[in-house]
Amino acid sequence: MTDKLFADHPISHPKDDAFGLSTFADALATSLLKMSPADGLVISVEGPWGSGKSSAIALTTRTIKLRVLIGLGEGQDELEKLTNEELDEKWEEKAKARNTHIVRFNPWNFSGQENLVRAFFGELAAQLRVESDNKFRRMWDRTVNSMPDLGQVAATGGALLSGSGAIAAAAGGLGRALGEAGQKAFGVDKSIEGAKKKLAKALRASDQRIIVIIDDLDRLMPSEMRSVFSLVKSLGDLPNVLYVLSFDDSVVQKALQDSAERIDPAFLEKIVQVSLKLPPPWREELRRLFFKRLNAIIGDAKIADQSRWEEMFTTVIEPYLSTPRDVTRLANTLQVIWPNVVGDVEIADMIAITTLQLFDADVYNLV
Repeated sequence: MTDKLFADHPISHPKDDAFGLSTFADALATSLLKMSPADGLVISVEGPWGSGKSSAIALTTRTIKLRVLIGLGEGQDELEKLTNEELDEKWEEKAKARNTHIVRFNPWNFSGQENLVRAFFGELAAQLRVESDNKFRRMWDRTVNSMPDLGQVAATGGALLSGSGAIAAAAGGLGRALGEAGQKAFGVDKSIEGAKKKLAKALRASDQRIIVIIDDLDRLMPSEMRSVFSLVKSLGDLPNVLYVLSFDDSVVQKALQDSAERIDPAFLEKIVQVSLKLPPPWREELRRLFFKRLNAIIGDAKIADQSRWEEMFTTVIEPYLSTPRDVTRLANTLQVIWPNVVGDVEIADMIAITTLQLFDADVYNLV
């Protein structure tokens, strides 16, 4: 019997892939490295909470690093044996030699639309300051330094932080910050729009490819979502900058339409050029994962009536297991309960009651 809860964190190595996400990651990596246009691209990875979006992005990131390093002469067989930590070390070692950069931007660390814009430029600059050649680094530094002082944004180890509170920009507000409002407040030469043009010129003149990953957008407040999408819309045409946005489309659409400042669904269509729906896991894959974890929990304990258990699993338990996270939640709950009831309850009944308690409170209360 296992004495540890099952982790609910993204996988990042193909050996841990139980749901075929590596195939999706391979296709996404190909799009980002070979098929994307030079004038920028915005790709969304969409799926319900717990369906594996973060895992798919982590696997994509690993695939990109492998392909870039192989292109620099590193041996494929040796690279594929590396852990993610070892691969990251190799990736950093080759920072000056490669022209592909991966930046994770966490918008929930910032407060205020102006800080968000400046922080975005600063985050990319901080990463490229470490990885790029001197000429291109100077172009970035000049661009960021030419931007107006839009508030205090501190950078520590490449992770930028600012004051607490929600990002309060409404849809379209960021565009005004990038354009007219910036010019009125600071003059044409110091506007953010001017900084953006300088940055576009520097990017176009280089052969650098920048992949910006913004994960878990559906976990932000509606006002924060609008700000981030508006930011991407305003900066999505920067040359050689590719965006990967991850979110549950139903959650985002509901948040944008139900908020005080309603946003039309077509708003996202103007931002995202490629929408990728994460393939749902096969029932058999979820079933296999559940039984693997259940066996680890109950050990040598036996289910009294196997045919009754099979019917109960099919009709009562399995319909609630739609995502890997559902399996993890149920397994962890059973793991906590099992040591206290072992030998006193029928296993099938315990699992069915726990499933209803966790996923369907109304039916559980009736029972």
